[in-house]
Amino acid sequence: MKKLLMLMGTISLIMPIASGVSSCSNSNKLIINFIPSVDPTATMATIKPLEAKLENKLKELDSSFNKKVEIIMASDYEAAGEALRSGTTDLAFLSVNTYENYRGEKQDDGTYKDAGIITVSSRPSIRSESTFEKFQKDNKFSNELASKYDFASDDSGISLANAYNKVISSSVVDKQLSAQALSDTILNKESDVSYYRSYVYANSNFVKNTLGNSVDPLNHEFKHDEVKKLITQAQANKRISLSENVTSSAGLLYPMLWLKNTMQFKDTELKKMYDDKLIALSSAAAAKGVTDDEPQFDIVFGWSDMREIIYKQDNPSVFKNSVMIGTSYGIPNDGIMYSRKRMDETFANVVRSAFISLVRQSENKELFDVYNHSNYIGLEENQSANQFEIANDEIITKNYEKIKSIKELVSQF
Repeated sequence: MKKLLMLMGTISLIMPIASGVSSCSNSNKLIINFIPSVDPTATMATIKPLEAKLENKLKELDSSFNKKVEIIMASDYEAAGEALRSGTTDLAFLSVNTYENYRGEKQDDGTYKDAGIITVSSRPSIRSESTFEKFQKDNKFSNELASKYDFASDDSGISLANAYNKVISSSVVDKQLSAQALSDTILNKESDVSYYRSYVYANSNFVKNTLGNSVDPLNHEFKHDEVKKLITQAQANKRISLSENVTSSAGLLYPMLWLKNTMQFKDTELKKMYDDKLIALSSAAAAKGVTDDEPQFDIVFGWSDMREIIYKQDNPSVFKNSVMIGTSYGIPNDGIMYSRKRMDETFANVVRSAFISLVRQSENKELFDVYNHSNYIGLEENQSANQFEIANDEIITKNYEKIKSIKELVSQF
């Protein structure tokens, strides 16, 4: 069953909803915490219509629902996670590592005390990943292989970054693509995946200054020793950006795991990087800081491809001014989580069905594109809501075991 949940090709079923169910909370609002990846005001303007759309869909599915839906901007993932745990919000869009940190103790039925899972997202695969040799099974892209590939065993993460750069060099740089054409070039929208990665971005001029002016960053086949040299030099310059959020998957935890397992940096060296880190307040700030003509950072970590945010703001040089030099393990996709202090499983299932219905409507694409969510996973046939949560919680727990040592290490910094 767990494998079925991880395969995006399976069809999520929207279960019939009985009328007369309601949220546990006495509040007259259903509150959703949202963490902006760009300017909060701009993000709010984009997703504001979701309030009315979700409210109407919930009333359609449950005739007793009479609350106003309100979206609020959380300052960061930790604030949203704490709001779920304390019961000051109903829902939050969260990374699985933040959710794991705030879901509370495991209960006798296999669920967790403070928070639960509404649904987990799927997203289009990165085009260069869908054709990457290591991720092929029976001459087809395998989401399962790609999601669990162990980059500590070889330098495939660097090879994958090289493959990504080739796509950018041949199909993006100097092409003056529209935002939609850029997205279509980078993503394979015929193939959904259950994971994302933290990519390692380096400023192009920094690469030349470190490896030699003869190096053409976008067309260079980076090797392990060269990447380690770049990281070492960026650290000497004190110009590596890491997230200050201790549960950030793409901004801190998986980059640290990559630095430790793939690049073989020692714990003392990781602590030095963490202590000396520069902080970007958002993905947009990180992308801008590594791609500006006068960059703030030599190296940043983040989801792929966060440079789209800047490109969409009419700055086409971002793909020429930066290059990928590595990738992390697969990170389980984020999702929509709920507070058990404000919502029971019955109403959570109503909300689950509402989001699955809304994400599949083409007119709502812009709303869910904010997080690159193309679909949401629902219950399998003959699967109860409780079984759905338990299965996904088990996946999240296994992910936690992979990064447990890194979380413990970071907690000591």
